[in-house]
Amino acid sequence: MRLSPRRNLCTGELTFRLRILLPAELLGATAYLDGERTATLDDLQEDFELTIGQHLLRIEKEDHEPIIKNLQLGTRDRGDQRLDLTEVDLWPIQKQSEQ
Repeated sequence: MRLSPRRNLCTGELTFRLRILLPAELLGATAYLDGERTATLDDLQEDFELTIGQHLLRIEKEDHEPIIKNLQLGTRDRGDQRLDLTEVDLWPIQKQSEQ
């Protein structure tokens, strides 16, 4: 089943649900949406509500390289978007003593 974007009946604005699936290594990471701190990721699954248009998602965790994803949502996109970070290679930051 495909979910359609939800339309706010008062404003007419379309919104999408973004579900992020996280590996255990990213628990406690900070999520930024369009440059604004959005949440601390405390669960293996986090949901966000997005509007139509382009968005920049950045996830930061101490001792790891940031994960940056560009999202472009339009009227023909599914209402439910999924970002599976359990399949992303996590790159620990090399400490100076290790170099």
